[in-house]
Amino acid sequence: MIIRPFNAAYLLLLAFAAGAVVLLWALLRGRSERCRAAVLIALCAVNIIGFFVYKGFLSRDVQFLQASGLDRFNWFNELPLQLCNINMFLIPIGILTHRRSLLGFAFFVAPLGALMALVFPEAPFVGYSLWLPRMLGYYITHMLILICGFSLTTLGFYRPRLKDLPGVTGALLTTAFAAFLVDLLLRHTVCPQANYFFAFGQDIDVSILNLLWKWIPVPFLYELPALAILFVYMGLVCLVFSKLDAPCTAGCCGINEKPDADCVRLFQGHGKKCRRRYPSAAATGAGYGNRTRLSCLGSRCSTNELIPQVQLL
Repeated sequence: MIIRPFNAAYLLLLAFAAGAVVLLWALLRGRSERCRAAVLIALCAVNIIGFFVYKGFLSRDVQFLQASGLDRFNWFNELPLQLCNINMFLIPIGILTHRRSLLGFAFFVAPLGALMALVFPEAPFVGYSLWLPRMLGYYITHMLILICGFSLTTLGFYRPRLKDLPGVTGALLTTAFAAFLVDLLLRHTVCPQANYFFAFGQDIDVSILNLLWKWIPVPFLYELPALAILFVYMGLVCLVFSKLDAPCTAGCCGINEKPDADCVRLFQGHGKKCRRRYPSAAATGAGYGNRTRLSCLGSRCSTNELIPQVQLL
């Protein structure tokens, strides 16, 4: 089965990724936060292991070297430091630390990197059988990055909001600049072709980045105008979620009645709007001690009010 962008096999893989997100939501919607976190972290761990297994096969793949125009395989050029695969590490860190800047990066930015890799694959990953080890590794790795990134929202770990945009941008700039420094170090030592986060525009074949490089032929700085596009994208997504996340009508803060578990679980600590129709949380507040922090909208609620740990209704 030959795979290339937008052929039948390619579209089937995208449909599989979308179906996997829905399946995870259906299977885990009634589970505790700890269970959902464990599943998502386990998927990232599996992806990390699979990533290095895939790179191991790649290191022995003569056809890969020929198609890439490389003389030899260099592990320093294949580290999980790209815009997409860094998500394998950021998602577990974001879930465990509850840092919205990392979760926002993992939801907004890294999946875009994975989609870019799938829409603009390099020559060794286009027009070959999907069943080759390097093809399976490449596409499964990026599909799992998409699945885990979008599942942050469907499983209730992150709901986008406009206030997140500066933090997400800061996380992106920090990681991108760190990757640029790694590129400089590797290019002057053991790997002249290192290009994590696409910092060097002359060495890539992505149309929008090639255009930006023509305008600003300066490594790393040439990518900064892309922040405007990213801001528009993130803003539109946040507006969509703001419409979906209508204020809950009763019981959100649990002042006069039992709190709504669905509402509290999804918006504790990072939301002003609540809604009932999202995945419920058995043992809501797990990982937050005996008390959990909630922000919500309503005359009976106060921002960042501390309330007792929620029980299932």
